[in-house]
Amino acid sequence: MHHASASQNLPVLTCPPYPSAKPNASLFPALFFLSLFKSRHSPRWAEKSGGPNTAANVHSPEGIASAAHGFAAFSRRTVSCKPFIAAVVGGAYGGGVEMLLNCDLVISADDATFALPEVKVGVTAVAGGIPRLVSIAGRQLASEMLLLGRTVTAQEAYTRFGFVNKLVPKDNVLAEALAWASALVRDSSPDAVQSTKRGVTLACQHGDVDTATVEHARSPESVRHFAGENMKEGLKAFGEKRRPRWTNPAKL
Repeated sequence: MHHASASQNLPVLTCPPYPSAKPNASLFPALFFLSLFKSRHSPRWAEKSGGPNTAANVHSPEGIASAAHGFAAFSRRTVSCKPFIAAVVGGAYGGGVEMLLNCDLVISADDATFALPEVKVGVTAVAGGIPRLVSIAGRQLASEMLLLGRTVTAQEAYTRFGFVNKLVPKDNVLAEALAWASALVRDSSPDAVQSTKRGVTLACQHGDVDTATVEHARSPESVRHFAGENMKEGLKAFGEKRRPRWTNPAKL
């Protein structure tokens, strides 16, 4: 993920459905999350990690607080200025939902399901899912998923909870996500997109509009954008009524 975020040749990252022959294949398998949690609370794990409450154990309070970028090194990742597009087929549960809530765009199969069922198995969604879902859906709707551990349909995720951008038949999910990625790369200035992504991230982190605006204006992505050639090219192409010819921005 670090390499992908830093690469000049990858303007947008698409998270595809997890490959599986099972009909309920999920974007990010919940069983991995649960088996990892179980193994890290075993005596053998505690002995290897130096004890159950060390930072090495990401399911201890201190380990959670210090875990770099959250679940699967993604659910709390905010350093990347590249857009993330999630493609969901089957279902997304637990850590999988926490990961897609940190994506910029979510394309879902119309028969997919979503859940944060941690409370039903005695754990908590601590990898960024709680504040993100509250921010997106509001307290009461978020509590419906978080406190009851209720599974919601793709239609509910799209219309009620607001964390899905588009519903398509399951066989078309990846193609649709890639089409969105292609349109983003084809039509938009790469440094303008990355500056805007930084602005969106800062808006999510700050409740104050002025603080988010000032930090965005001073961000490396914004400074590079104003100093680069793509802004000039975009305005020139607009005046000449032609498609802009974008170039890769300077490396940050």
